[in-house]
Amino acid sequence: MKHHTSLFAGVFAAAVCLLSASGAQAAYGDLAADLVYTPVALCRIADTRIAGGTLTANTTRSFDVTAVSDYSFQGGEANNCAIGNAGSFAAVAVNITVINPNVSGSLKAFAFGATTPASAIAMSYAAGEVRSNFAVLKIDQGASANELSVVSTASAHLTIDVVGYFGALPTPPAQATPTLSCTNVNSAAATVSPGGGSVCAVAACAAGYVVTGGGISSGAYSNNNTVSEATIYSSAATGNSWQVCHIGTSAMTGTLTFTSQARCCRIQ
Repeated sequence: MKHHTSLFAGVFAAAVCLLSASGAQAAYGDLAADLVYTPVALCRIADTRIAGGTLTANTTRSFDVTAVSDYSFQGGEANNCAIGNAGSFAAVAVNITVINPNVSGSLKAFAFGATTPASAIAMSYAAGEVRSNFAVLKIDQGASANELSVVSTASAHLTIDVVGYFGALPTPPAQATPTLSCTNVNSAAATVSPGGGSVCAVAACAAGYVVTGGGISSGAYSNNNTVSEATIYSSAATGNSWQVCHIGTSAMTGTLTFTSQARCCRIQ
C-alpha cells in the first residue's frame, strides 16, 4: 500500500486572502467578509472507520461541524475540539485524509446543502493510497445539524481533523453616548461703596468643570441701588472662573452688593 501526505500551506494563505480581503466594507457580524481566523489544536471531528462506514462512491456524506459537544458519534474526539462551542462561523480549516480507496479517483468537499460543485476543494488519489490534503471550507449557515459535505468517486474511508475556523468580527462593546452637563455657580456677595475703588466677585467652577460663560447673577444687586448707579469695570472669564468687578460712583445713595455667576460645563 502506498502512503502519501501533502499539506499545502499556500492553499491556506490563498484562502485567508479570499475570506478576509473580499473588497466588501467591514461589518460586524458579517459571515461573508472580513473574517477572523482562530487556530485550534488539531482535533478529529470525523472518522468513518469508527462511525458511518466506508464512503459509497459518488454518494454525498455529510458531517456536523458546529454546536457539537462530543464528536464521537461521527468517529471524532469525545469533546468539542474547541470549535463545537464557538457559535456560528463561516468556514473551517481542516486536514482531510482519504484512506484505502478501492480505485483511483478524487474527492470534493463543500458546504452542506449546496449543489456538488464542478470545481471545488478536492484531492486526487490512487487505489489503496492514504492521502491527506489541507483545505479551508465554507460551511452551511442553515438550520440543519450538518454543515459540511463530501463526495468521493471511489469507495474509501475518510478522516477530518480541524485546525481552526473563520468567524465574524466580534461586536465591540457598546459605547456610552457622551452628554453635556452644565450648572450655574454663584459667587459670594461683594460690596462696593459710593465713590469707592474696584471690587470684584468671582464665581469658580468646581474641579472637572470648565467655565463656558458668565455675568451678573440674576437678582444680584441689593441695597436699593441699580446698575446705572455703578460702573461695570469688567465681566470676563479668569482661569476657570467668571469675574465681575464694579467701581463705586458718587451717584450711589448707599453701598451696592452684587454677585457674579459662572456657567460651568463638563462631558460625562
